[in-house]
Amino acid sequence: MLKRETKRSLFYIASHPEVYIPWLEKEYPNVTSRKVYFSFILGLYKYNQGFAEQCPEAYKKYVEVFKVADQAVEARYKENLPSDRQKDGYVPFADIIKKRDSLRSGVIDKLLLGLYTYLPPIRCEYGRVALYKSNAMPASPDPNHIIDEKTLIISQFKTKRYHKPSVRELPKELTKELRMSLNLQPRAFLFVNRFGDPFTSNGFSRWAGDRLQELFGKPLTVTIIRHSFINTLDFNTLSMAEKEEIAEAMQHTVTTQDRYRLLFRDTGSEKDAVATTSQCKWVCTKDKVK
Repeated sequence: MLKRETKRSLFYIASHPEVYIPWLEKEYPNVTSRKVYFSFILGLYKYNQGFAEQCPEAYKKYVEVFKVADQAVEARYKENLPSDRQKDGYVPFADIIKKRDSLRSGVIDKLLLGLYTYLPPIRCEYGRVALYKSNAMPASPDPNHIIDEKTLIISQFKTKRYHKPSVRELPKELTKELRMSLNLQPRAFLFVNRFGDPFTSNGFSRWAGDRLQELFGKPLTVTIIRHSFINTLDFNTLSMAEKEEIAEAMQHTVTTQDRYRLLFRDTGSEKDAVATTSQCKWVCTKDKVK
C-alpha cells in the first residue's frame, strides 16, 4: 500500500523519514494505523542486514516515532477507550445474534456470523479451513479443517506459539447451517473466493469486513466482534478459572481479554447487557486436543 500510494520503493521511504514521517502523520491520523506502518518500516531495518548501519539517523527517527505511537496506543488500551474506528464500527453482540437469526438458512453471511457467535469469536483463522469426511481423510490434512461438518480443528493460528490447538464439536445449530450452506454451494473449503479457492488470512479479513459492512451498514470487523463479545462478560461474576478458559477459547491471554473491553464513556449508548456466568457457559467448554 505504501508503494502504491507514494510511488516509491519501501527502502526509499525507510531512508527518508524527513519526508514520510510527516506524510504518514497526515495520511493516517489514527495513531494505531501509524504504529502499524512505523512497525512495518522498522521491520525492513531488522530483517535486512546492514540497513540500519547504512541509514543510522533515519533508523533512529523511525524508532522515536514508533515509540511515541506505541505509548499512545498503550495508554488508550489501559483506559479501555475505543478508537474512532471502533466507535464507528461497534455493534452490540446481541444485535449481531439478532442479525444472524434474521438471515435465511444456508446463505454464506449466516454461516459467517454463526462461526463468530455460536463459537468463541477467534481471529481471522477461517480463511483456509478444509472440509473432510472421516472416511476420506488425507494422510496430511490441512492444519485447519472440519470433519463430517461436526468437528472443527484449528492448528494454524496467529498465537499458536502460546496456545494449544483447538478441537471443538460444532453446536447442532452451526452444523445444520454448514450443511445447508454446502447444499446451496458445494465446496471443499469452509469459505472460498469467487474463483472457488480458499482465502489467505488477509484476504479473509478483507472479505469478512466487506460482508459485515454490507450486513450492518457500518465498518464492523471480526476484531470488533471479539470486542463486542468481551463486552457481554461480567468480569465481577467470573472466576479466574472461567476467565482463563474463555481467553484460551479465544486464543489470547487474560490480560489481552481485559484490554479488549471497551468503555464508551463519552456516550454510554453502545453498551451490551452483561452476561451472567451461566449465560456464557456455551463458551466455557474445555477444548479437546488430540
